[in-house]
Order: sequence, then C-alpha cells, then structure tokens
Amino acid sequence: MFKKFQLFFYILTFFTLNSYAQFNSTPTKELLLSNVLKNVLENVHYKQHAIDDEISKLAFDNLIKFYDFKKLFFLNSEVESLKKYRTLIDDEVTSGKIQSLTDIDQILMGRIRDILVWNQQLLAKPLDLSGTNFYETDAKKRAFAKNIDELKAIWEENLKLSTINEIIKIEEEIKADKEIDKGKKSKAKKKKKSSLGKEVLKTTADIQKKAQSNVEKDYKLFLERITKEKQEDKLSKYFNALAQSFDPHTTFLPPDDIENFNIEFSGKLEGIGAVLTADGPYIKVERVVPGSAAWKQKDLKPEDQILKVGQGDHEAVSIVGMDLRDAVKLIRGKKGSEVRLTIKRPDGSFKVVPIVRDVVVIEESYAKSTVLEHKNIPGKKIGYIYLPSFYRDFQANSVEAKNCTDDVRAELKKLKESKVDAVILDLRNDGGGSLDDARMLSGLFVKEGPIVQVKDQKGSIKILKDDDSSVDYGGPLIVMVNKFSASASEILAGALQDYNRAIIVGNEHTHGKGTVQAIINLDNAISPEILKMYKSIGSIKITIQKFYRINGASTQMKGVTPDIIFPDPIDAMESGEKYLDNALEWDTVKSLAFEKSNVAPYDLKSIKEKSSKRMAGNPYFKKITDKMIWLKAKMEDTKQSLNLDSVRKKNLEQKDVMDNFEIEEENSQIVVKHQFKTRDEEEKERVEEFVKKIKKDPYLEETLFIINDMIIGNSTANAKVSLKTVR
Repeated sequence: MFKKFQLFFYILTFFTLNSYAQFNSTPTKELLLSNVLKNVLENVHYKQHAIDDEISKLAFDNLIKFYDFKKLFFLNSEVESLKKYRTLIDDEVTSGKIQSLTDIDQILMGRIRDILVWNQQLLAKPLDLSGTNFYETDAKKRAFAKNIDELKAIWEENLKLSTINEIIKIEEEIKADKEIDKGKKSKAKKKKKSSLGKEVLKTTADIQKKAQSNVEKDYKLFLERITKEKQEDKLSKYFNALAQSFDPHTTFLPPDDIENFNIEFSGKLEGIGAVLTADGPYIKVERVVPGSAAWKQKDLKPEDQILKVGQGDHEAVSIVGMDLRDAVKLIRGKKGSEVRLTIKRPDGSFKVVPIVRDVVVIEESYAKSTVLEHKNIPGKKIGYIYLPSFYRDFQANSVEAKNCTDDVRAELKKLKESKVDAVILDLRNDGGGSLDDARMLSGLFVKEGPIVQVKDQKGSIKILKDDDSSVDYGGPLIVMVNKFSASASEILAGALQDYNRAIIVGNEHTHGKGTVQAIINLDNAISPEILKMYKSIGSIKITIQKFYRINGASTQMKGVTPDIIFPDPIDAMESGEKYLDNALEWDTVKSLAFEKSNVAPYDLKSIKEKSSKRMAGNPYFKKITDKMIWLKAKMEDTKQSLNLDSVRKKNLEQKDVMDNFEIEEENSQIVVKHQFKTRDEEEKERVEEFVKKIKKDPYLEETLFIINDMIIGNSTANAKVSLKTVR
C-alpha cells in the first residue's frame, strides 16, 4: 500500500542545506547517492535505525545474494575474504568510496571468463544423461564450493539439468506441432506452431544436440550480459542491498524504474499486464492485472518464474540473471504483438505461455457483482461481489474519481434490489491499494467506529474511523480471502472480523503485509546546480508506517486468520510476508473500544463443524488435500535427478496428478442468475469466462453452503427472540 503526497520535502531540503555545504566541488554520483540515501533511510524509515554495523551486515548479506543467489560463482574462500566488508558498508556509505563493489566485481568478472570456457568444453560433446546423480536446486541447502574443481562439477550438474529441461521442452514442442499438422485436437488448430520452424529433429541425439546448443547459447548470453552491466546498474544493486536491509519493501528506484513503477498505478498498460519482481536471478510474477492480456490468457499465475522471452515466432532469449528493467523491456510491447514466455511453475513444471499484448481493459479491474443460487439450496439468492483491488483514480477530480467504495456501494444497491438473502465479498488475490477506501469500504457494512490504527516512526498512532453511521448492507456477510489478499484487503477483513460483522473464509492466513510505503523523489534533496550534472538520481520507495487492527494486533507477518480455513495447494508455497528477508516484526498496540455487531447472531462453532464435515465428504476437497500433501512433498524434495528417462517419467506422473485435480463446469451446482449486458463479442467472452470461473469454484460453492447455515442460524435466533417477546 502506498501514499501519494508531498510529505518529506522539508526534511529533504534540510538534507540539502546540511549535506552538501561540505562539498568544494561536484560530488561523485556514489557520494551523492550514499549521502542522500543514508539521510532518508535513517530519518524517514519506520525503523528509525542508524546505518551502523548491524545494518552493514544485513546489507552485505543482501549484496552477496544479489550477485550469487544460486552459489554458482563465488568460492567459499572468496566469500570469507569479502566478509571484511560486513562491518564496513556503513563506513563506505558515509565516505562514498564503495570498494566492496569493486572487489566483488573483480572476482565475478574473472569467474565468468572461466565459466564460459568450462561450458564450451562441457557442451562440445554429448552430456551423459543416464547417470544416477542428483542436483541440489535449493542453494540454501548448498554451501559455496570449496575449490575450482568442485565449482566446475556444480556447473556440469547445472548444465545437465538445464539440458534435460530443454530436451523435454523441445519434445513437447515437436508433439504439439504434429498435433497441429494432423488436426488431432480442435484447440490445436487455433494454436501457433513452435519456434522450431522447419528444423528436422528425428533422433534423440538430434534433440539433445539442439538442446545443448540452446543451453550454451542461453548461458553465454546470460553471462555476457553480466559482464556488460553498467556502473549505474551495479550501484543500483548496492543501494538496494542497503535499502532492503531495512525491510523488503524499501527499494531504491533508479530514474528508469520510475516509469515502470508508475505503470501499475496509471490504470492503463500496453503490454501483458503482469506485475513482476526480481527473485534472486529470476523474474517472478507477483500479480496478474485483472482484465489484462495475461489475465485473459489464463496461463500466467502469481509465483511463476519467467525463464525465457520470445518475440512471436523468433527464438526465445533467456532472462535468468537479467536486470528486472531489461526483462520488462523485452516482455512489454505494442498492442497486438505476441510474446512467448517460458515459465517454471512452483511445482517444478515448465510451460510456454503465448500472450498477445494488449491495453488493459480497465473495466475488468473494477468491482462486479452477480446473483448466485445453488441447486441444493432451494429458495435462496446470494449476492456475490468480486473486488480485484482497492482502486482509486488519484489523478481525477475528487468528485469524478473512480473508486472501489462507490462501485461496491452501487453493486450492493443492485443486489438489495434483487432481494438477495446474503452477500459474499470476494477479496481473493486482491493485493490492496487505497488506504482511504479500506476505511470507507469497511464502513459500508458497519456503523460508525474505528477501522484501523496506523503507527508512524515516532510511535504516534492515528485511528482511522468510519464516521458515517449509515450501513449500506446489514445482512449476513462472508468475506473470501487467500494468501494473495494483502494490505487493504487485510484491513477490511480484519475489521469485519473484529466487529463480528462477517465470517472470513480462506487460506490458513492472508499475505501479512501490514506496512505503508511512500515514494520520495531524491532529486528534491539536491541543489539545482548539482542536479544539472546528473539530471536525476532516482527515487526511493520507503516504509513509513505500520497497520494495526482495532483489536491491537498487527497485520504484519501474520496477516488475518480466517474463521473457517479451506485446504488450498497454495498453502504449500512459501508465499507471504513472513518468508521475506528482513521483514518487520509482528507486534501489538493497545486495543480500541468498539461495539461488536449483533447483526448476525450465528453459532460460528456449529457452522465450522458443518463446513468441516462437508469438506471431508466432498471428493474434490479430498483431491485438494491430497494435492497439498503432494505439492508440499515435491517442494521439499529439492534434489533433481540428472537422468533424462527418470525426469521424463516423473513429469508424466506429475501431469497425471495435476490433471486429476481439474473440476468440470458441467458438474457445477452453482447457478449464475444475473444477466450481464455486453457491448461487443470481446466483452461477451470476458463475461462468459467470469461466469465459467464462478461455476468451477469449489471454494465458492462451499461458501454458499456456509452462508446458508448462517441464514438458517439467523432465522432460528430471530424466531427465539420473537417467542421470548410474546411471552
């Protein structure tokens, strides 16, 4: 969650007057950035922590991870020799003389020259892919190599694994091309052929030769790209290592990154519509923008790693180890052009995802509602509201600004006119947004009172309240969440849970992001004369506040725990704030006085027991539970076989397991009653996809049963109250 404001300019002006009076000449960019960032981090960040030896150690560890996340470059002895900088980075920041970066770079450049020779030698002849060896893919479980021979052996194993994966990908492309040629599948006719073109690969040896050639080319591009890295990119790594030692959401943004960052909030994006983040040497999908090209294509998911990027039918380029900015430039493109992404799923499977770039369809990012019925729950109409984000157009006039609060209010009005018996608010995958809308939207369901507490760096707590005593909807309510529900979603879910206003259902916990970030333009800290020399030095996204529920508990790290927990395969993933390095700790503040709702006098214990019993007897939930167990075991088993036949067999078994978890729409008992008005065929297709998704959602189906239990509970409670009154 971010704030847009003009705060801190007075602080930055103070820095300008005091930091640069000492310079007799134009400072170097290193000294300039070091001093500005030091002042901002120490004085503005929520932690209020001096850049000292403690921060220096964290920054050094970050820097080593940034440069050698997979432990493929440095020897243990080299890392040990570099450790002299663990308590010196704070001194480097003060002086602006960054020797640690020079020493790291010197070791890295020499090692890359060695690796390029090794790879050429190793891939010059067919690799033996029939052995019994395994490669440990989780670098956390491996130490840095003890010597050159050990590092060379690691690279040989790495090349074997890469070759095996490339062989399997080529084999799948050949199979798909044959299906297109023969027209075996109706869907296949609509698909484009692979990038193999007219190349004939008849034998296993041909395929392996092609695979090894691709692997050598990919690694050569990857390694040479590192050697061509500009000094400003190296400085960006260094200063991000420093910034992220404070917390994972504090990030230095070079001038070029501001444009990329602003795209997420512009409301209009020409590209694929995915929010990407750097994860070590990999580019990971953080979120798919609703309504975007990637969202419509359906295959790209949060937590997917993007390994290669291809433009149309052209050969794909590896982006492993590529700077995020450069990767984004390859992925982004003009409307109507195609990009082909080679992705790796969290379960280890690979897929090529073709996406035709487009302009994000704004309407798909907005709240929408419909009326649901269930064939086994006769006589009940349930309102369903899907909210993909807490959006607000900050650029528009306040009266005209499009925002989620007004839109949800309008959807509630329509649902009440349809005389629904209850409402489901779906916040799954909602990454948050406007803080004001988290407060106001909560107020649609509760009478006036506190919604969330916000604590700043000085310990001052501001209580954000709903001052409107009116309630737009006061009936039975359920809020659906998952691990990707974050920030504003957690504020709303936590408030409604604290007020006893709704039952919260979903994963074992929400994401756990309970912090606020602000964007500060660092150019404001520089005198005009000096700024002319550098044009711009960039900005910083910095954590300035923490959220707390009205019961006093922070949403940071722990998130919101649902009242009823659904089994979900994503619970097997290490996804959430608690898995991020240097995340701020969970803590509490004083609980506020507030009056709990008596709108829903339901028996939560009884409802939970009924839900648990239903899920235990539901074959699909049994499959989900089995998948969780399978996926968790798979993710813990980080050693990959270097035997091609074994990997082929394992992949086929994995595909069978994944196919077994599919649910067919024709078996759905959910009835979507609302008739959506559509303007054109494209919009009609989007609506049909939305309806299809609803019908195939087992979690939504169970939520309908839970809300029916709530309605029955309310009716029974109201009947008892009436009888008591009569007596």
